[in-house]
Amino acid sequence: YREPHHFDFLRGVLFPAFKAEAKRTGRRRARLWRAGCASGEEPYTIAVEALEALGPGWDLKVLASDIDTEVLSAAAEGIYSMERASPLPDPLLRRYFLRGTGRYAGFVKVRREVKDLVVFRRINLLDDPWPIRTRFDAIFCRNVMIYFDRATQRRLVERFSASLAEGGSLFVGHSESPFGLTDDLEFVRNTIYRKQEGERTWGAPRASMAG
Repeated sequence: YREPHHFDFLRGVLFPAFKAEAKRTGRRRARLWRAGCASGEEPYTIAVEALEALGPGWDLKVLASDIDTEVLSAAAEGIYSMERASPLPDPLLRRYFLRGTGRYAGFVKVRREVKDLVVFRRINLLDDPWPIRTRFDAIFCRNVMIYFDRATQRRLVERFSASLAEGGSLFVGHSESPFGLTDDLEFVRNTIYRKQEGERTWGAPRASMAG
């Protein structure tokens, strides 16, 4: 929950929109991507929030990617200290994590039903093409683009947009913005942008990226 307002948007806007579409069309499929996932806390948290909001019967996957294979291996284990897991509310900790005993006292492990939703892969965002064929309903890429020059940022934003489904959302960091890099994304609210094409236009009314 490093950016609480992103999770507020998931709970209050995005997941309800998924459910409304499922009711209307029968489509119960969602694909989300956390690029630059590091040690994996956020993709697991996204999966937990999706399980809470959507319930059973969904075809749900969270892609978690990073360039560092060592952190990906650790993330795939799904074992964290209680201190690192403490931002999660107690009901979610009890429901989706196992508490360690013996030499694992003071640690928690992600339960299988959550781990099965998260796919960890090594992806270098500078590689072309990315080894991805699906299109995502939401992409999280926070505090990654700040390390690249303007031309590379433009290319990344264009590729993220191309990887979003119609109406899909891009979540970025406070020091990052697609403004001036692409015309494909519209401003929704602070650090959240949406692909402009198609009919799946949930969230705030249309506004310029400068808003």
